[in-house]
Amino acid sequence: MISIVKGDVFEFDVEVEDVDLTYIDKVTLHIPKLNIKEEATFINEVYKIRIEGNVTREFPVGFFNYSLIITFTDGEEYTALTDEKLEVVLRRETKDASES
Repeated sequence: MISIVKGDVFEFDVEVEDVDLTYIDKVTLHIPKLNIKEEATFINEVYKIRIEGNVTREFPVGFFNYSLIITFTDGEEYTALTDEKLEVVLRRETKDASES
């Protein structure tokens, strides 16, 4: 399970193994109940998924399913992960050490 802190930037890397990367058109994170279909950027042999804080700020707190979809250059799709769990949480406020 992965967690997103509401209002924070959410970012993670996806490494695709055992596939010639020239055959991959895109990698997409799909969170249906949050209306998210975020396409990864390809940097240095790694796909990076990033959702800005102004977007996650609008997410409701709770549990959601997500999928990770690889689309190949021929148009075929492969769902690498499906119905995985994601939790949106509120940021825990921490006390300043001087307040103790």
